[in-house]
Amino acid sequence: MKIDLGAPEGNAIELGGITYRVARQCGLSEKAAKDILSDMRAGTYIDLLNVMDREFPGLFQFHGDPRVKR
Repeated sequence: MKIDLGAPEGNAIELGGITYRVARQCGLSEKAAKDILSDMRAGTYIDLLNVMDREFPGLFQFHGDPRVKR
């Protein structure tokens, strides 16, 4: 799934919603999905992206990823 981090979909609230929906679609329980959101909210924006990658490896492709050195 491609996500442009410079677009409205790239803000932390939208990323949380996307991640929650993906988690539920993948069959995770509501509690498990909410636990992922808690992890995402616990740190910085970079931490949020890292949680998304950790929980769903290879699923998200971030355009404008601040973790990538240019």
